[in-house]
Amino acid sequence: MPDLFTLADLGRASVFALWLPVLVWSVVAVLAEAALRASHAGAPLSLPIRGAVLAALPLAFALPASLKALAPDAARAVTALTTEVTWLPGIAVGAQPVDVAPTLSGLDVVLGLVVVAAIGLAGIRLAHVAHAAWRAHTTRRRLPSASAEAAAAVETARIRFGVTRAVVAVEGPADTPPFTLGWRRPVVALPPDLRPEALEVAAAHEVAHVRRADYAWHAVQQVVEAVFAAHPLVGVLGRGLNLDRERAVDAAVLTACPDRRRAYADLLFSYAALPAPPLALGAAWGSSSLKTRIDAMTRPLSPARARLFGHLGRLLGLVVLAAAVAGATLASPSPAVATVTSTLAAPADTTDVVEVADEMPVLIGGLEGLMGRVEYPELQRRAGVEGRTVLQFVVSTEGTVEQLVVARSSGNDGLDEAAMAAVRPSRFEPGRVDGEPVRVRFAVPITFRLPAEAETVGQAEPAPRPQASAPEGDPDVMAVVDEQPRLIGGLAGLQERVTYPPLARDAGIEGQVIVQFVVDEQGSVQDAVVLRSPDDMLSEAALRAIREARFEPGRQGGVAVKVRFAVPITFSLPEVED
Repeated sequence: MPDLFTLADLGRASVFALWLPVLVWSVVAVLAEAALRASHAGAPLSLPIRGAVLAALPLAFALPASLKALAPDAARAVTALTTEVTWLPGIAVGAQPVDVAPTLSGLDVVLGLVVVAAIGLAGIRLAHVAHAAWRAHTTRRRLPSASAEAAAAVETARIRFGVTRAVVAVEGPADTPPFTLGWRRPVVALPPDLRPEALEVAAAHEVAHVRRADYAWHAVQQVVEAVFAAHPLVGVLGRGLNLDRERAVDAAVLTACPDRRRAYADLLFSYAALPAPPLALGAAWGSSSLKTRIDAMTRPLSPARARLFGHLGRLLGLVVLAAAVAGATLASPSPAVATVTSTLAAPADTTDVVEVADEMPVLIGGLEGLMGRVEYPELQRRAGVEGRTVLQFVVSTEGTVEQLVVARSSGNDGLDEAAMAAVRPSRFEPGRVDGEPVRVRFAVPITFRLPAEAETVGQAEPAPRPQASAPEGDPDVMAVVDEQPRLIGGLAGLQERVTYPPLARDAGIEGQVIVQFVVDEQGSVQDAVVLRSPDDMLSEAALRAIREARFEPGRQGGVAVKVRFAVPITFSLPEVED
């Protein structure tokens, strides 16, 4: 049994991945079902619409994964240029550490419980379907051959309905209605001792199912109903589809045998209370639907109107299918968008800002012009302070710089301010999508480095185009993946491993240490480095704790990959009261 934190994580993750798509689908399903019931639509119209609505539910979850497999580069598009690593929440170390233990939300736990229950119910129902399929297989193998009269009736119906593949006639049990098993090699089971008129219409009913490939559609429907058994609308749609399927076959039988209406009605009444074998298509689908079927038979559609409604139903079914799948798919964000977090700062307004444009902005004057505006602050130069500042900003439709922020600080305010002063007056050729100027998020890292000589320079580096690989030059290390690594034990476990160095505590040394590292394919920490630290003792303590951490590895396309991570660890001492 999963613990409460696991349930909360599952419930939180299921909101976008499961509940929103299901909610959108439910709205479409309710509207479609209400419209069909209000209009008293016949089977030619309602069958394709209900089928499309039911098919949209699994497609809404399968389509994004399929598109990602067909277009992996697009699926892995990164949402921000400066997202070079994934940042864990900060950790505080000292006499008054910040509580970073995961918090529980009652709603998240409830949602997680519902998801677990739904998965369990789906497993049980799928097991029932598998058992029913096995029973259907054994049933068709042990049934004896039908009488010559029954075989002749099935052959006549096969020719009448234009079925090209062979249809085998067998003798069914006396306590079951006529039924059909199989799709590619169909078997029609007819009870013994049927009168000639009943035998004719019973054979016609079952061969009509064969002609329509109803057994295959029914089997797929059973699997979908099993997987989504927890959703009440799925059962409603399934029962409606079963009734629509029988009404469509009723109309086909009466069209083929117009002088056998009374015999056909008597056949349905005589077998209404008898169940068909599992997964079989029986002639009488329960007594509760019999009145609806008889009413439909007393008001038959003309062949021309039936064809018209059939074409209209398929067209509307495609529209409903597209609407339901599109709505449910859009309700769930792309995994890349859902997992990317900001680094140290993020722009306040992201309205109409794109990450990737057909034509990315071009810096007027090039990097040489930008480098010419970078001035090494005199105070930092004399003190030998070096660093790398990553600036993030938006290039407007006029090519100006907006929303300029420090996405990753150099660790020195003077260097950060010098970098911003150089970038702020920059002008760009604006980015374009479909030929129209758009606002594009952009970034540039500026490195302040003192050469071996006494000269000082500020060096600007080109910002790479968005891609799903690490910007540090290692193509095997990812920044954004389908499934991010998960810290085993959580942040609370990591915080327990961080100890405040006694010498640093006694000396009153405080500050934040930022550690960057790589989580490898086995979940181990590699290449741990300190990006920023106020003291070597704090750096060693932070590195020691990080190197002992273990993760569940990140995955891209189902395969474990290396992922770059970072975590800020704050060492703070309690305030001393006077």
